[in-house]
Amino acid sequence: MLPIIPGIECVGEIAEPSDSHFQKGEKVAALMGGMGRSFNGSYAEYVLLPKSHVFSVQTDLSWTEMAAVPETWFTAWGSLFECLDLKGGDTLLIRGATCALGYAAVQIAEAIGCRVIAATHKESKLPLLKAADEAVFDNETLAGTFKGVTRSSRMLALSIRLKIFPLCFLIWMLIRSTERSL
Repeated sequence: MLPIIPGIECVGEIAEPSDSHFQKGEKVAALMGGMGRSFNGSYAEYVLLPKSHVFSVQTDLSWTEMAAVPETWFTAWGSLFECLDLKGGDTLLIRGATCALGYAAVQIAEAIGCRVIAATHKESKLPLLKAADEAVFDNETLAGTFKGVTRSSRMLALSIRLKIFPLCFLIWMLIRSTERSL
């Protein structure tokens, strides 16, 4: 249907709560259609969304700062839980952990009780990975680096590649073994 209004994420205030639990004026963030991105239109002045796609937000961030949050955090969440089936107690290696998506993934994984090994391609960025259990320099030869580091039953890896700006290419790899490690 034309005209097409672009936009896959939005932040704003509830104008009309309809039959949802939201209150008029409540700050919210939304991803248009979840990870499957069922529809566009977030650049419109008003949007109508299923309540399952809208999330209440308590923050002091400005609207401009808040607008940078949904896509990054929803992508990290979807990558970790929908693709990797991450669970507390898992060990997670995040390659490319110093990009926005990597920072979000580190914080989410730490919050649910995972052991997080964060890797970066720039040694100068290692101090930025303090939230992780371990920060490592990724010189593309990580094989054998983590033998014996996993105490969990599963070792998972999330690799974030930023070779073509501004797209993040995510490669998900699940290693289901109690004895193998990267």
